[in-house]
Amino acid sequence: MTNTGDIQKAAVFIERLRIRNFRGIRELDLRLQPGLTLLAGRNNAGKSRILRALHVAVGGARAERDDLTVGSTYEAEIDVVAAPRIPTPLGDTTDEEFNEAVMQYLGDSSIAQIPIELQKNKLGQRFAWRTTITAASEGTGAHSQSQVMIYSVRNRKWDISENSTRLNREQRNLFVADLVGTQRDLDRELRSPGTALRKIMNDLNVKEGQEELEGRLTALGNDIVDRSETLQELRAALENLDRYLDELGKVRIDAVPGSLEELARTIGVSFGAGQEHLAARLQGSGVRSLASLQVQDLFYRLRLGSDGPDLRPHTITLVEEPEAHLHPHAIFELPALLENQGHQVVAATHSPQLATVVDPKSIRLVRKRNDNNHTVIDFGPYDEEKDKNIPRTKRPSLYDSEMEKLKRMVERPFGDLLFAKAIVVGDGATERAFLPTVLHNALGPMAHGISVVDSA
Repeated sequence: MTNTGDIQKAAVFIERLRIRNFRGIRELDLRLQPGLTLLAGRNNAGKSRILRALHVAVGGARAERDDLTVGSTYEAEIDVVAAPRIPTPLGDTTDEEFNEAVMQYLGDSSIAQIPIELQKNKLGQRFAWRTTITAASEGTGAHSQSQVMIYSVRNRKWDISENSTRLNREQRNLFVADLVGTQRDLDRELRSPGTALRKIMNDLNVKEGQEELEGRLTALGNDIVDRSETLQELRAALENLDRYLDELGKVRIDAVPGSLEELARTIGVSFGAGQEHLAARLQGSGVRSLASLQVQDLFYRLRLGSDGPDLRPHTITLVEEPEAHLHPHAIFELPALLENQGHQVVAATHSPQLATVVDPKSIRLVRKRNDNNHTVIDFGPYDEEKDKNIPRTKRPSLYDSEMEKLKRMVERPFGDLLFAKAIVVGDGATERAFLPTVLHNALGPMAHGISVVDSA
């Protein structure tokens, strides 16, 4: 466990997510990393719906009627499997047993022993629950309920049985998810109530000298009014209002907030060097977007669990298009930001550049087939059919050398290949430049998504 002051963080992570009949996803099975998992894929592949499903299952969002597949009579189901982990300065690693602090929340009866190694009889602890979404009988709403799942060693699968119990408050409080959408904007979040940043700024946490500081603020405000003819004229214009409105009292012009609580609502951020600073609202959208991602970890550290028990929840950040509004060169720095957050991150991207610089074991290629089924291609540990029930983090990684060879061969278009629907192999730079033009003129819109690769 890691310590944040006197409060410890739950040593767990979401290892697996299974989705059925959710927003058009008939069935999907996804294995997650303890750190960063990057969902790559074309438009309408289902990436945002995966983020939404995990958000609902962990309790970060309420279920909606739109979560049900249109035209289907089946309930939507989201299965979540949690595993132990060991936080380290170099990144999280997995463990085989939940520690004592986590066990106090989960309860012994809810823990399952499942195969975790290729060797026979090698078991590890896991905890799982299913969130079921049904249409409300009245109106257009939806209801959801979560039940702890039971693992059958004989059938090697999770399911609900007559012994299943409702997910209780202590178990749910071990996990929290926050969705960071494409509209993220540091300036907007500073000014809008209810955002993560505003929740932080509501308490400036000044330990000493609050009265002295507020006295200085009041004196500064009075001095500004005394020196400003405009503010004096404004005060004079409003002085007679108490004649018309009972109990209004005398007018006072507050040029500067007189209390730290009021001051917190007006605090802004600027960037620059020396005296040449530019307010965040005047910065480009890329700066405001990246700054919003940067303060996400601050919200977790200062707010989550700070007024609760001595075990902070495991935090999961769900990010839609982390590359949004960024310069292509800045995109190459994103993995370091996302992987060093200190919590689990699941991000959905359209960026070939981002997919190129992320470790292949973190990439999940999401694809929608013609029959409306969804598949996930995993570039990490080797996944033979006989090993499909073995937790991903416990399988041997046989792809490392092969993936490095592939990236060296097609380094420039490597990210493009993940989003391609077809690949044409050329035999030199001339073909690589010539073939896309020919294909575009010959196939028209059908050429969209065809990548040409130099085989050299």
